[in-house]
Amino acid sequence: MNKRNAKLFWAFPYLLLLLLGLLFYREKVREHRATEGTGQEKCLGCHQNVPDISRSHPIEAFGCAKCHLGNPFSADKKTAHRGMVKNPAHLSVAEKTCGQDGCHPKQVSDVKHSLMATNAGIYSVLLYQWGEATSPDDSVTVADLRRVPSTGTLAVEHFRKFCATCHLWKRLGDLPGEIGTRGGGCVDCHKLPAKGHSRLTTQIPMHQCVKCHNRSARVGLSYQGIFESEWYGTPYDRGGPSADTLSSDRYFYRLVPDLHQQAGLVCIDCHTSIDAMGDGKSYAHFEQQITITCKTCHQPEFAPADSLSQKLANLNPYLALQPNQLVAVADHRAQLP
Repeated sequence: MNKRNAKLFWAFPYLLLLLLGLLFYREKVREHRATEGTGQEKCLGCHQNVPDISRSHPIEAFGCAKCHLGNPFSADKKTAHRGMVKNPAHLSVAEKTCGQDGCHPKQVSDVKHSLMATNAGIYSVLLYQWGEATSPDDSVTVADLRRVPSTGTLAVEHFRKFCATCHLWKRLGDLPGEIGTRGGGCVDCHKLPAKGHSRLTTQIPMHQCVKCHNRSARVGLSYQGIFESEWYGTPYDRGGPSADTLSSDRYFYRLVPDLHQQAGLVCIDCHTSIDAMGDGKSYAHFEQQITITCKTCHQPEFAPADSLSQKLANLNPYLALQPNQLVAVADHRAQLP
């Protein structure tokens, strides 16, 4: 073998390694661009025909790993699913998913302090009413349940079995029936019933609210003209027990709905994002977090629309908000476009 052929012989493995390295690099770049841009991840090679979860979250732009984490570059099932989360909206992981930079970091941070997540007032008042606390304003939340033994006091056990079935930290699908549809973080409100993959919405339907707000003061029921009956199967319907039942087989009367409901207003027409998701502050009772009152609409104050109002209006196909147009202002100076 002459010197020229010898050099080519020894150079061939290095050239081959270089070529393989370039091919590997190009593949990774292609996968990365697909993940960031078009959503054509390797996930979709197995999970086909996944629909867009909402108009603002197209699968082509977001892909799968943006929300569900895991390893979208691997075609191996075990490797691809390592670190993946089934429900990206649960508050235990939401900072890495819904709350990542460029998405909804402020909302995720705020909602963790909201009464929807903490149940602060419900828990503190219950302990006070049952003689287990000296003040109804104690700053106790559902997080404190983790530090209380399962064989706690009567008030704690009552809260755990009833009140605590409605808060955002509760895991979705952990129990059968209606209780299992509650909780799950962001999707507790934003998830629409759907076969297959979940779909999300900012136009929260009333039934999403009423699945939780149908006990205690029964506000979600009375607003619709539903009055819970204490008697079995009454009022009778065509000679037999009534077919009108709520969860847990509770019977009810049908009365005249609230005037606002008759006018077509649903819960979120009054209860804004601050009412539900909070403003980042921790409150002891719901009346401190609520931003809207009767006078907000019936004796309104106005201010020029800010950037948030414009953004919210853009999400509403029925509302055209012009720059610098005046909008109503609620307590906490929250705008109501």
